[in-house]
Amino acid sequence: MNIDMFIELVVFQSEGIANVFDFLQKNGINYITLSPQYFIETGDTQDLRLPPLDLDGQSRVLERPLFNGKRVQYGKKYFCFQPDETLYQNTTYRPNCKKFDSDFCMEVVQEARRRNIQVSLFMPNVPKNGYQKKDMPISCDGKQITPKISNEACRNVENVINYYAALMKDLYQTYKPDEIMLDWMEFTNYFFSDNLICFCDSCKTKMERYGYSVQEFENSVQEIYTWVKEQYPAPVCEGLGWDMIWKRMSPGISALFEFKRKSCDELIARLRSELDIFGGKATRLLFTGFGPPMNRSTGLNPSCNNSETVRIQLKSYRFHWGLMVRWYSEELATINCKTSANDWIPFVKNLLEVEDSSSTLTDFTMPEPNEFGPIEFVSECNKVKQIFEDSADKQRVSVRLHGYGPIDLFRNRMQFAKECGYQNISIQRYGYLCDEKISLLQEYVGEGKR
Repeated sequence: MNIDMFIELVVFQSEGIANVFDFLQKNGINYITLSPQYFIETGDTQDLRLPPLDLDGQSRVLERPLFNGKRVQYGKKYFCFQPDETLYQNTTYRPNCKKFDSDFCMEVVQEARRRNIQVSLFMPNVPKNGYQKKDMPISCDGKQITPKISNEACRNVENVINYYAALMKDLYQTYKPDEIMLDWMEFTNYFFSDNLICFCDSCKTKMERYGYSVQEFENSVQEIYTWVKEQYPAPVCEGLGWDMIWKRMSPGISALFEFKRKSCDELIARLRSELDIFGGKATRLLFTGFGPPMNRSTGLNPSCNNSETVRIQLKSYRFHWGLMVRWYSEELATINCKTSANDWIPFVKNLLEVEDSSSTLTDFTMPEPNEFGPIEFVSECNKVKQIFEDSADKQRVSVRLHGYGPIDLFRNRMQFAKECGYQNISIQRYGYLCDEKISLLQEYVGEGKR
């Protein structure tokens, strides 16, 4: 099994470049995905938090502390390189760069090269000062939406796409990585209403170009909101699952999901082509996104151009699913005031295809690092198995597993992926892995085709 470790540059700042690589190689890890931004601690709680909060994730702390034993840090992140302005001529956005005496990220990459460690670079999407409101997704009723957690702009806005392409090329020409990882190149759906966007001018233009009716899409979305408002008591839809439940709400909504898939397929092909023309044919692109069944409405298609140079990887982040049960239930309760959020829980669990014995909203929260948390392990297994079984290329399929949680859970997670037949696994992330978790990875490291 090939194991790729996601690791932030701040870890090398804290532990030392040689120390980190010595430890990883000692445990058989010779492939990393590096988040390349340099961290400057400020202590200001209004700044970026390490680890990040998922709206209510205050319980989440680092398992491997940074700088003098701190498990939570606040600060700012910057790219170490200076942007090549010729690449950004077709976009108003710029990466958040800072001039340093030396490029610490380059030092890490060069040491990895010296040790024959493969390097993938994670491409942070949100630019300096964030996205402009005009480029954010728009709901069916014309409201601008900032997707929670991702803070991502619409996938179809040219100004945004040009920024992704420019930053990707800048990272490539600066560091020449083996691979570039792009997250959230899809319409995220942490909340129920996220499934029902976007209706910005760029999306409407593309809908018509693809041969869809904007009016029919708007009708389908309105049909869903009407359906939700009329439910009392809350429906359960036991045994139906994602596809059938959406069909029950609106038979035509699948066409909107299909549109988003085509949009994301086009975006992926566009980025691949731009990097090829720029000279980066040898650098692979990895696109990561929501696990099944949620990816069916985000637009990330696991079968999209799954070639030697493009990989699609779905994420198995169980604690997110528990939070989504609550977030969906709370939002449905605001749409339908007659039905409480607690009463929506069974419906949402069936929609997201997860199992959990609880029917109380307060149980669906971010677990402590040593807690199992909501959503039964069987749900994680089912999704990991489905990703593998749905893949046309069993030798190349990969899944991103999360390191957060108790050691026994992590061990079971790795063991199940092995039993499924995976040869390629990504681990999210080093900061959530104690020495014991990393040491057990030795049991699974082996040869596989990436």
